[in-house]
Amino acid sequence: MRPTPSSLALFGLLLCTSVHAVEAQKSKGEMGSEWVDGNGNSRHAQVGLLLESERGASPDVYRPVTFDWPAGDLQKGRYPGNIARNEEAEVGLRVTIGVDGKLSACEISRPAKIEAFNGHICPHLMRYARFIPALSDKGKRISRSYDAVASYELVPRIESAASSSPSKPVPVRRAALITQPSLATAGIDEQTKRPSNVSYIAAVIGVNADGTANACTLHSATNVDELDKHICDSLKKNLAFRPAINLETKKPIEDVVTVSMYWRN
Repeated sequence: MRPTPSSLALFGLLLCTSVHAVEAQKSKGEMGSEWVDGNGNSRHAQVGLLLESERGASPDVYRPVTFDWPAGDLQKGRYPGNIARNEEAEVGLRVTIGVDGKLSACEISRPAKIEAFNGHICPHLMRYARFIPALSDKGKRISRSYDAVASYELVPRIESAASSSPSKPVPVRRAALITQPSLATAGIDEQTKRPSNVSYIAAVIGVNADGTANACTLHSATNVDELDKHICDSLKKNLAFRPAINLETKKPIEDVVTVSMYWRN
């Protein structure tokens, strides 16, 4: 199991197999192909992409970037490494995702030792990777840049994020909801049309030391720009909080609260 940088979340792991299951059998050596080698070991040629995570709540971002599963499939073309030598690699990247959901820039920040992978990754991502772009607090799609890691693999594996060295925790009483979240507090009523693929909404709300909301970032969004803006605007306006308290200083401090609700009407 390869270590994953602590700043990265497993945001893109499923991009390896999202479309493969419904495709016809691929030839050995193609991206997404599976076979058993001469020693009886399972092999699966694939590339995965891990994007830098956007945890918590950001004052200027209502919706972070997410993968556009129906539109993007990285498992196309030939695997760039030598499968007979079981060549695998990781490539560190800096990518920019534009307002159209495509990569507008891709630079290698940490090259692989095998040049074939370095020459393959950016053109491949520019051609095939597709995303639902980030949404600002103004309701506008925005371009965002991220650190990323591309992993070329022949052996199926599950990667886990490495934890950074913990710092000494500060004793706090966490912020808490006074107003319980509901569809109504999210600004959703009987006239609001629910997108067919949405049944759940989750957001991280930033809470000021005075108990007011200062940020909202949807981590389970509708991906409808106007609706996502309306939901975050409504949650910030309608929810009330008991602020967090630093138990050493006895003073209120900023914090975040996660809220979620089902939408099944």
